[in-house]
Amino acid sequence: MVKFLYIVSLGIASFLLFIFSTEKEDITCNHKSTGIISMIEDPAGDYLGIITDDNNILQPFSMTEGIVLAVGQEVTVCYNIDSTLIIPSKSSLPVNIGAISYRTQ
Repeated sequence: MVKFLYIVSLGIASFLLFIFSTEKEDITCNHKSTGIISMIEDPAGDYLGIITDDNNILQPFSMTEGIVLAVGQEVTVCYNIDSTLIIPSKSSLPVNIGAISYRTQ
């Protein structure tokens, strides 16, 4: 009887873990650039941004879980431009960062 209850409880626990487990999303990025992370001073406020090698300023509006930005780091960034947030008068591009890799200095 104890064995039966043990097996049933394991089955229920496995089923619940299967239902509530989170799946990793496949990251699809439309753009890829290299640059350096720096503090960007903007009339609206200061924020951490990425200045690319092409002198574009990427302003991260969202990032996938686990991404950390540190000032001064040289990075290769995979991102999508958020066209709903583009303001013509601003020099920065609003982006959703999908992946980032740090280059050795």
